[in-house]
Amino acid sequence: MERVLAMYSLLQYLMATLFFVALVFFIWHCAKIIERAFKK
Repeated sequence: MERVLAMYSLLQYLMATLFFVALVFFIWHCAKIIERAFKK
């Protein structure tokens, strides 16, 4: 049972990390688009 909990917490950590990376990438992408829009 403890092993299952450890696996679950590890999975949660990985999911949170992936979500954070995706969020940062999305914000960076939006910033690029906004920058391009303002330059025109």
